[in-house]
Amino acid sequence: MEKFIDYYVLLNILPTANEELIKRAYRIQSKELHPDQGGNEKQFILLTEAYKVLSNPIKRKAYDQDYAFYQQTQKRDNERSQQERKHANSKRASESPENKPFFSFDYIRFGKVALGGFISLGVLAKAINAFEESTEPEIPIDPIVFPVVESEHSKDIVEESVTSEYDVGEIEESGVETMEQLIGIPEESEPLEDLIEESEQAEVEKTATLTFSTTDSLSLYVRYLDRIYKLEADLESYGKVWETGSDAEITQASYNQLKIWDDLLNEIYQTLKIELTEKDFLELRDLQRAWIAKKERIADEARTGFAGGSWEVPVYNDAQLEETKKRCYWLVMNYMN
Repeated sequence: MEKFIDYYVLLNILPTANEELIKRAYRIQSKELHPDQGGNEKQFILLTEAYKVLSNPIKRKAYDQDYAFYQQTQKRDNERSQQERKHANSKRASESPENKPFFSFDYIRFGKVALGGFISLGVLAKAINAFEESTEPEIPIDPIVFPVVESEHSKDIVEESVTSEYDVGEIEESGVETMEQLIGIPEESEPLEDLIEESEQAEVEKTATLTFSTTDSLSLYVRYLDRIYKLEADLESYGKVWETGSDAEITQASYNQLKIWDDLLNEIYQTLKIELTEKDFLELRDLQRAWIAKKERIADEARTGFAGGSWEVPVYNDAQLEETKKRCYWLVMNYMN
């Protein structure tokens, strides 16, 4: 049976990619794999075949049917292999049990320790019972009640402490006025409900200002695509540095440009971390790790011819810069479109 070839993996795109993304991915990959550029001829032929199939709507529809069947077959094979490994492990464990005698030295020692513990608890319980029986009960002591002798002075105190209802009302009213003066409440203050409503409205406006999370993928797609185009336009002067600048200026410019694009890539990645589901983001994280390794490999190959020279670092940074640009566009087109 002929081996199935995953054209989406070959073009480094998702199965949901549109025609524009397929064309752009083919142009990027064909430049790297073209035989005239030192690429692999066999891989270039497969890449061209994948582009012809996926760019044709009829051929792509037929291929997607085979692709869905291939994915189901891979899933069943993986599940079957996992079950076979699990069965083999359980069988291997059942065929080689541990032959350990029941009455070993460890069991005997544990029995001795347990028996000693029970004996100690019994002795301790007997000692506590004996101590409780030997303790004499406490004798309650009658409280001493001192007689209250009524005097003229006590009558005066009682009479002074009695107040009328009118006096109590005046005390309460004066106490409220004193409390209002202490806490600084104005006489004509706004109702409490109005204050609560204003506080809640201010909190809602503050939350709306601070919250930066959106599920509108179209707005994200347009915004970041515009930023990529604008950044490319703003940095057109970067190419002139290679023609007229000194070695130090070229090196510094390569560092600056790489940092700008790398910051944009990190921002896109963090935005997708918020927008994507946990499963989709974990898949993207694995793809991102593989891409980082590929970027480092391409940059190392680019500076091979300049090893030891003044252009080794700029060429290395420039290779990473080009791969970072492509990655920014790829993330926006595949996950925000």
